[in-house]
Amino acid sequence: MNQQHKLSNVLLKKYHESNLASVYLARYKDQEALKYFNSEFVKKITPLEDHPDILWVTLTDKEQSYKVESLGIKALLKFINYRPFSLRVKFIFLQDAHLLSDIVANKLLKVFEELPKDFCLFLLTPQDETLLATVESRAIKINLTSPISPIISVSEQADNDTNQNLNLNEMSSLLKNSEDSHLLEKQFLVSKLNHSLSEADYLKCNDVLEKLKHYDASEKFNNQKQSRLALLF
Repeated sequence: MNQQHKLSNVLLKKYHESNLASVYLARYKDQEALKYFNSEFVKKITPLEDHPDILWVTLTDKEQSYKVESLGIKALLKFINYRPFSLRVKFIFLQDAHLLSDIVANKLLKVFEELPKDFCLFLLTPQDETLLATVESRAIKINLTSPISPIISVSEQADNDTNQNLNLNEMSSLLKNSEDSHLLEKQFLVSKLNHSLSEADYLKCNDVLEKLKHYDASEKFNNQKQSRLALLF
């Protein structure tokens, strides 16, 4: 079980026990980590894409930062005036929270402090970004991770041979159990090829390349998951 899966389970448990914190600051390394958090946590609470108890706050294409007049901020302030419709709590997911203007951030401080117990706000921001200290101090900090470790270069892999074997095993397990494994399949094949290159094992490389050819053909004919998976092992 990877770190993000454990975190999601903890949050889900707190949700069912009505014990979630009011404000979380969730940092993520990449978009894959954000998508994985959505599938592991949000979609397990409700599969509905547009649930009345969940608000996703985002910037419009024309906005560079959140301002008082931003549609997302106005929607947030309106959203907190109503109690949950069917979920235990109402969720607010504010994306790119580091782009809150200082005026908006300070305006929201009171909102953060006075959120009713049946509300939960997630401030989502890239790993290297910071928010106002006063905002960060009011949030519980968590880190969102991808389902698998990023693919590393051949030279890095040669120095981390044991770790790579573990990664391949983990990815293999994820492939067999995930509902949407298309991206994982490709990452698995690339990692496997990199691993063969790091060992200078050209027979293994050739074997992986052959599997890539068959995989490509299978993908073009839109074969089912189990059929594609059979080509990887």
